[in-house]
Amino acid sequence: MSSLVSDLKRKVAELEQELGQKQSRSDPDDGWRIQLDDLVDKLQVGAYQSSIDVEGTLLHANKALAKLLGFETVDQLKEIRFHQVFFEPDEYRHFVEDAVRHMSLRNRELRVRRRDGAERWVNAAARVRYDPGERTIRLEGIFEDITARKHAEEKIQSLNADLEERVKVRTTRLEAALDELKSSQDQVLQMQKLEAIGALAAGMAHEINTPIQFVGDNLRFLADVMGDYLSLVTVYRRLSNDMASPRERALARAEAMRLEEEFDLDSSKDDVQAAIDDANEGIDRVSEIVTAMKDFARPGGAIAPTDLGAAIRNTLIVSKREYEQVADVTLHLAENLPEISCDEASLKQALFNVIVNAAQAIEDRQREAADESPQARTQGCIAISVAIEGEMAAIRIADDGVGMSEGTRCRVFEPFFTTREVGSGSGQGLSVVHRIVVKQHGGRVEIESCPGQGTTASIFLPLGGS
Repeated sequence: MSSLVSDLKRKVAELEQELGQKQSRSDPDDGWRIQLDDLVDKLQVGAYQSSIDVEGTLLHANKALAKLLGFETVDQLKEIRFHQVFFEPDEYRHFVEDAVRHMSLRNRELRVRRRDGAERWVNAAARVRYDPGERTIRLEGIFEDITARKHAEEKIQSLNADLEERVKVRTTRLEAALDELKSSQDQVLQMQKLEAIGALAAGMAHEINTPIQFVGDNLRFLADVMGDYLSLVTVYRRLSNDMASPRERALARAEAMRLEEEFDLDSSKDDVQAAIDDANEGIDRVSEIVTAMKDFARPGGAIAPTDLGAAIRNTLIVSKREYEQVADVTLHLAENLPEISCDEASLKQALFNVIVNAAQAIEDRQREAADESPQARTQGCIAISVAIEGEMAAIRIADDGVGMSEGTRCRVFEPFFTTREVGSGSGQGLSVVHRIVVKQHGGRVEIESCPGQGTTASIFLPLGGS
């Protein structure tokens, strides 16, 4: 539209210059005005010229403006006042005031009223023409019909609003689904913790029961020996009684000799010491198990310097029932291993999950071998090593279990993914390991595996913490 306005201004200026030249030669030829009117009528946008007053008298207009406003001829259009064209009551006054204040207006979008009362959107431009005495005499400009564009914009706005509403609804649903998923995951994690606690409790009961049994057996043995000793002491007291007669002393001496020979005091002395040592060993084992369990169950969340060797040993004690029937465990720690900053409780949970996975993989391999040949079962091996590699502590847990395919290996960190039968695994084990190591500690977890050749899980932790 700006190019049309420029062309119009240029043509008008040229014709008026020509008029001035003709008037200076006293040439009465009015051809210039005919050319100007013809040019204005050929414009595809509505052009107008009106007086500047309260109502506005249309002095000139072209056919395009008449058509835009619903009139058959320009003469019909000129019968109305210019202010009647504007849809809003005060729009004409604001339009004229702004034009006079700024001398011109461009790109003013407003609504106009057609002859039949329908509204149209126009992009209006106007300028004020002055007489030689700089008195305002008329307002002239153009109206470009932009109704189709405005309807398209309104349609786009409506579609955008509808789209935003749909996105809002979809986002709300996704947030609700995410909350539900988080809640479900939390419930599964809680169930896994309860399941782990139950398994640990059963394992601890088994681990504690064995030393308690031989402590009890040794205490019963000591109780029997103590009964024999008390019988002998009673006889010795009879011998030391000054009031006893010679006959009573002779009988007591014979009884003492018989009991000493029966009790075999020399050998029973060694048996008593062995029983006491065994009982002490059992008590130490129970104390070790209870301490390990208490350390393992300690609430996490705090980042603190941690002895990796102690953490792994503690985890092996707690998880012993998971692997002792299927695998032997070897542990190799690098010399001068420094403490690392980590959440010890969370790290133990991650180690526990990996060790349990390794034991289960070995058990699966043994079961497959037993199906082929009952005599083919061999004890598995879980090898744990810790080394310092650059700025990371590397913990590797290798097993000689069934291994896994590349497709399975790529999915092991997915929540709820499991290769075990329904009801025998939650699919959270390695997902929890990944969350603890990667998200909580800023480390990384790598899994190397091949079907039939076992699996190596490598946990890398920053020495200085996340």
